[in-house]
Amino acid sequence: MNGPIRVFGEVLFDHFPDGTRVLGGAPFNQGAVVLTAAGVYSELKPQADIKVIDTVGAGDAFSAVMILGLTSGWALDLALRGAQGFASALVARRGATLDDRGFYRNFLGDWTT
Repeated sequence: MNGPIRVFGEVLFDHFPDGTRVLGGAPFNQGAVVLTAAGVYSELKPQADIKVIDTVGAGDAFSAVMILGLTSGWALDLALRGAQGFASALVARRGATLDDRGFYRNFLGDWTT
């Protein structure tokens, strides 16, 4: 994933030097990547044994946790792992939102400590 995504990020940061600070993405089966304006690049592959049932909402779930982490002062790698983990858990269920509060409760403890 290092090639085109990294080049795109560098061009974006050059074009908007006072704006975008973090670029992240989760190309579905390839994992997640984050590139900062400072040149920090990190990627995380999903677990190989994830049973994918429904990908609807996975990108939104990833983005929501990345935003939560970055605005809460989490380290970049921690935000990336949290976002990837939440999105990976969501694709193993049907639907973008779930009625099972326990599903979310499992993550809330990690996100609020």
